[in-house]
Amino acid sequence: MRAQSSDATTRNNISYTHPSHNPLMKTNPDTNNQPNGTEVKINLGRISVYVVVTYLLVMFASSVLYTFIWEEFSPDNLEHYIEQHWGKGILGLLLMILVLYSLTGSLVTYFINGRSLKGIRWYCDWKAVGFYLTRPGPLKHYRLQLLLPGILLGVLPVLHGFCTGNATAYVCGIITLVCSTTDFAMWYKLRPFDGEDLFQMGKKTYQGTVIRRNYPK
Repeated sequence: MRAQSSDATTRNNISYTHPSHNPLMKTNPDTNNQPNGTEVKINLGRISVYVVVTYLLVMFASSVLYTFIWEEFSPDNLEHYIEQHWGKGILGLLLMILVLYSLTGSLVTYFINGRSLKGIRWYCDWKAVGFYLTRPGPLKHYRLQLLLPGILLGVLPVLHGFCTGNATAYVCGIITLVCSTTDFAMWYKLRPFDGEDLFQMGKKTYQGTVIRRNYPK
């Protein structure tokens, strides 16, 4: 009886520590870094407003800059330039740019998938048109998919058109840059994550889940 009493007293004197307060048992307290991932998405309604405002501002500013550098700047020349390059033919030019942009993005997706069609699906809605990967892939590949079309069809034509006086290439590049605003916004949203993390596309466009590979110790 004395031995049992001594054991009971010993157990009563031992302080209980909850596993959540024990540093040896705490593995990953950050819930945002759990294997189920972190959801990332952008507000397309707000981005659309920015795109429209940016389009109008860029159209006027780029026209003033081009006529000032390559033509004799005057209100008449500026008006003629805007009517010629931003007038009636702009809808056909915009359609061509959207087709080339979607094709370039689809080719980038094909090559980062190892030149294989397995795991690639087609999507088409009012936000975007193209192909996407159904399985998780490295985030650095998805960033490349977001940036490369805008660089190839936007930045390079703008530089070429402005440096050589090619107004058509200049306008095409500017329109492409405006159209790629959503891709750039998504890329900016993913900046805090590591390039080796995995990205799983969501059910909606410009929405997905980042699965961290490197957990804090």
